[in-house]
Amino acid sequence: MEKSIDQLINELVNYLIERGKTIDIGDYKTGNKLFTKIKKVANLLEQQGIPGKEAIAHLMKHENSYVRCWAALHSLRYKTEEAERILKDLVDSKEIAGIDARMYLDIWKRESFIIPDNW
Repeated sequence: MEKSIDQLINELVNYLIERGKTIDIGDYKTGNKLFTKIKKVANLLEQQGIPGKEAIAHLMKHENSYVRCWAALHSLRYKTEEAERILKDLVDSKEIAGIDARMYLDIWKRESFIIPDNW
């Protein structure tokens, strides 16, 4: 049975929060396994077209900084201004996710940041 967008989003959020916890404690082995799961769910959402992209973009309002950071990263080409603002806010927040946000913004500003359409 095919999962709904809401089911995929819930699954994605759970994986992103769990991955954030692994980053906080330095458990990169588990984090890498979660990254594979995140990528799989993200691909399924991307296959949903605009509704999938909108669902991902909506996660930029999530309370968890890792979820917001990931959603902003994946919304840079789709909702550029909002995604940049979220990433800048994370950079200023002093949270660990802000380190990733700074890197993503730096690469984006150099116009060398490419997220494959199938990612």
